[in-house]
Amino acid sequence: MVGLGRLGMCSQNRVSPWKKRPWFGKLVDPIEMTGCMRAASCVGLWCMVLLCGWDAAGQSQPPEFRALWVDTFHSGIKSSSQINTLVADLRAGNFNAVIPEVRKRGDAYYASNYEPEASDMTIADSLAELITRAHDTNGLQQRIEVHPWIVTYNIWNNQTTAPAEANHPYNLHRDWLTQNNTGAQWDGGNYAFDPGHPEVQRHTFNVAMDIITRYDVDGFNFDYIRYAGNTWGYHPVSVARFNQRFGRTGLPSPTDTAWMQFRRDQVTALVRKVYLCAIAVKPHVKISADTITWAPAPTSDLGWTNGSAAYRNVLQDWRSWMDEGILDINIPMNYFRETTHPTDYRNWATFARDRRFNRHCVIGPGTYLNSMSNALVQMRYTRIPTGAGQVADGTCGYSYAVPVLPDEGVPRATFLAALTQTNTSRLYENNAQPMHATRVPTPTMPWKTAPTRGHIKGFVYGSSTTNPLDGATVTVTGVVQRTTLTDATGFYGFVDLPPGNYGVSSISGLTSARSNLVVAAGVVKTADLLLRTNGTTPPVIGHVAVTERTNTSARINWTTDESANSIVDYGSSAAYGLSVTNGAMVTVHSVTLSNLTPETTYHFRVRSRDGSTNLATSGDFVFTTQPTLTPPTITAHPQSQAVRVGSSAALSVTAWGTAPLAYQWIFNGNALANATNSTLTRASVTTAEAGNYSVVVSNAQGSAVSSNAALTVTVPSAPRIEQVLLTLDGRIHLLISSDAGYPVELQASPDLASWNVVTRIVNTNGITTLTDTPSENRRYYRLRAE
Repeated sequence: MVGLGRLGMCSQNRVSPWKKRPWFGKLVDPIEMTGCMRAASCVGLWCMVLLCGWDAAGQSQPPEFRALWVDTFHSGIKSSSQINTLVADLRAGNFNAVIPEVRKRGDAYYASNYEPEASDMTIADSLAELITRAHDTNGLQQRIEVHPWIVTYNIWNNQTTAPAEANHPYNLHRDWLTQNNTGAQWDGGNYAFDPGHPEVQRHTFNVAMDIITRYDVDGFNFDYIRYAGNTWGYHPVSVARFNQRFGRTGLPSPTDTAWMQFRRDQVTALVRKVYLCAIAVKPHVKISADTITWAPAPTSDLGWTNGSAAYRNVLQDWRSWMDEGILDINIPMNYFRETTHPTDYRNWATFARDRRFNRHCVIGPGTYLNSMSNALVQMRYTRIPTGAGQVADGTCGYSYAVPVLPDEGVPRATFLAALTQTNTSRLYENNAQPMHATRVPTPTMPWKTAPTRGHIKGFVYGSSTTNPLDGATVTVTGVVQRTTLTDATGFYGFVDLPPGNYGVSSISGLTSARSNLVVAAGVVKTADLLLRTNGTTPPVIGHVAVTERTNTSARINWTTDESANSIVDYGSSAAYGLSVTNGAMVTVHSVTLSNLTPETTYHFRVRSRDGSTNLATSGDFVFTTQPTLTPPTITAHPQSQAVRVGSSAALSVTAWGTAPLAYQWIFNGNALANATNSTLTRASVTTAEAGNYSVVVSNAQGSAVSSNAALTVTVPSAPRIEQVLLTLDGRIHLLISSDAGYPVELQASPDLASWNVVTRIVNTNGITTLTDTPSENRRYYRLRAE
């Protein structure tokens, strides 16, 4: 097996524009590979490593999941010709599955009932056509499973320009956008919907089930099923739900243990709901998720909870999903360069495989980060048993568009041939049998083909079926006993129950409900519970707060201990006179008051009526609207400048408008991460940072965009000794040319071994004449540009 990788000094931890999702990690030792070292030789910057093979010649190949992710930022499924090429390529590589991106940012590469068609889809329905081509087995072609992938919570990726489609979810529901603990909604690359908002959960569930129920899919794949970081998830509705459940007030700390778990539970709840509802209608459909594996990798369960980015940073508890059984396939996005992070790749692969529990684990190597040889090294590693005897159930490579490291220049056809053809595979590895030497089916899933467990799902309602209860306790008793809470939409579920008689119950206050049922293997039973109120007790109002005050609007928030409607009475005095009503029966209430007068004090009270018509009324509260807002005006635009490579550049803007002003710098049309100040400093600039810079200045009233400032990065040419003259008196005259303004050091040596500095010069016009009086009979000169 041949592993091709750059030496440590050459390895670049670059984040490439074709990447499916961002990668974070720390540098480790350059090379660590499992196998038998035979020889190594280095030429220039490249090092070739020969390893003993892991697969024996002629060994039969067992079933395994073989797939590629196909993103829609590149060609793949946007037209009939692309789909034909894709399916032909998959068959040429003996792949048996494909994971195409069908929802990029709130758009649809299919006929969606909920979101607009993607603007670059040139056929009526990409997903339907792909399924037809992939499932066609005429002529003994291999059937290819189709597992459509959606970007779950990220909803738009342009800070300055909204989607053109009026029915795009970003345009319809900006009030669903998540925010961080400082109130920002733009995370540097995306706007995202808040996982803890009930309407976000309903909408995203509907998007998923729309695909699963209407298309002949083999699976369904979640991507970005997480938070951007643990400082995110602070939508007022989510915070109010948390505070109501735990009897808190104010904003919790990002690292508050209960708050972190609450947010993990929001993501888990969506996975559970889709899993149970999907297999209830189509038991064969395989639910999968693309999960986080950032460095460092854990080697134990304690390392998972205490140090993994998945659990502590982005709040994605995929280990518990596997343990509970709400995923059929875990696909860790194991995106690491073999030349720099081999240990993290192996530790994550081991951790995930050892925690398959009763489901499948498919490792997802970032082949685009690796040479062809090192991509094969990582793919084959998944077949080596862990210390606990676990192997992966296959691989899914990222990506079809960029199958291996672009710097290597290996075309896709060669990548496919290296997987299937001995003559090509031996150019990249020393294995008698190519990785995908023969066609194989995907592995069977015993819990689907021969199930021994059953499941229960349902909703808990208060008073009526229009009133789902958030956070209600549900207990199942019978062969086993378990307890859970309903999610933001009132849904609950229990997975993998031994068959038998069960009772499902929920209790709230003085009322309870129970349902008896029989759980059968392979069947999802539904038990909805309706809690009747006692008919006399009004709701208890709490946590009244005013948020999102502007000069003409304000949002009023409160909670009730049972589902009830929402009424806000308001006016210039405690007599009120104006009122807004929302009839939805909820426990977390949020009502926006509009068309208010700037700089005016308003009195208000909130009221809520439950399903038995019992009315609760709060006391009187006041708030004052903001002054009239002035949109930003840029008074001093950033100026173009030229700087030398390696030096620093500073661009600044001056703007006037109602505070607070927010800044976002744009480089060549793309927003720069963490560039949110009025001054942008680029330290140690490279030629890659040359280009056009502008800045968007915004406040609650609007935004303004500066003119472009061109940053030119100059690279000095090598200094030259143009002429050397020896005078009759033994002195040496040197004529030196170099770029004006750049320091140059003249060094001399009598033997080409030891060098001394003669002088340091800074040319003003590019030409300098120097005179040197050597003490040796022979002297060598050289120049060094600083």
